[in-house]
Amino acid sequence: MSNGSIKMKLPPSASTRAAATAGSTSRTLSTSTDSVSEAQVNASPFNSTLFDLKELIAGLVGPEDKKALRLTNKSFQQAVAPHLTKLIIPFEEFDKLEATLASLPAVTDVTIEGFDRKIDDTDAHLATLAQLAPNIRAKIQHLDLEYSYVTDAGLAHVQSLPNLRSLDLNDCFSITDAGIAHLQNLTQLQLLDLNSCNELTDDGLAYLQNLTQLQSLDLYSCSQLTDDGLAHLKKLTQLQSLNLCQCDNITDAGVAHLRSLTQLQSLVLSHCKKLTGVGLAHLLLLTRLQIVCLDGCNLLSDADLLALKPLTQLKSLMLGYNHRFTDAGLAQLPAQVGINRYQNKFI
Repeated sequence: MSNGSIKMKLPPSASTRAAATAGSTSRTLSTSTDSVSEAQVNASPFNSTLFDLKELIAGLVGPEDKKALRLTNKSFQQAVAPHLTKLIIPFEEFDKLEATLASLPAVTDVTIEGFDRKIDDTDAHLATLAQLAPNIRAKIQHLDLEYSYVTDAGLAHVQSLPNLRSLDLNDCFSITDAGIAHLQNLTQLQLLDLNSCNELTDDGLAYLQNLTQLQSLDLYSCSQLTDDGLAHLKKLTQLQSLNLCQCDNITDAGVAHLRSLTQLQSLVLSHCKKLTGVGLAHLLLLTRLQIVCLDGCNLLSDADLLALKPLTQLKSLMLGYNHRFTDAGLAQLPAQVGINRYQNKFI
């Protein structure tokens, strides 16, 4: 439970989950641009209740108590449902989305998740998106296709979601530039994860130029990308997080294309093995940088890191897999910079 949100199970099925914002004051939802006013949310004595606990209780009580529990749960749902603003639904229950939303009039933020490699017909499931009523499609803001078998054809259906804000395509190895082309009109996207989409090339990045609301872009291990591809990111000036780890062909010239991304707070260049001190000097305009990851950038040395000293917001520097850095050299960096000389396994 976080940010004043709670999750509860709702009809029409046990595995449909909904998050409700509750409290006596205005709150900000997980999507930073949305808010719920006090008029829409009433304080509830159940704010801190662990709703999944009811399943545990149901397993311990007798038939009569179970009936009472069902009645109590129904009453509670009727009281709270008008104030639910977020719904998280697994793809298995996707066919119940319209019916569920009909009983939850305040929901404006829907997440669809649960696609993975156990599902062979991801594209067929996504085809049903375009068949939904426009007002339903407008509520779908988050789509998680991580580790799924989605193809370029499947992404053609995703373009029917005009208000999509986050799209996770992590390790969707069938996606090519043709699939990315279907995303170019999703101008509300704030988060796009293309981690390990190894077929992506510079031409594919060209389709991202109009996604100017992007705040987070993950291109981890998109190994075909070159400096020319990074030139297509210049207009994404709202980017706060960019991951280029293991984009082996990126050089100092590519990093120069990032100078317009002045909102960047996190930049991962780990294992960009052609990067030198010349490339680091291009980061001086990115004054909001707090995290810089340079693991495995073996052409860098102590002297090159001095280029980062003017970055007064810098808090964390990842420098694993490079024996050219010395304690004496790192001591010249500002005291507030935390230094990790080992590979971060989460990058």
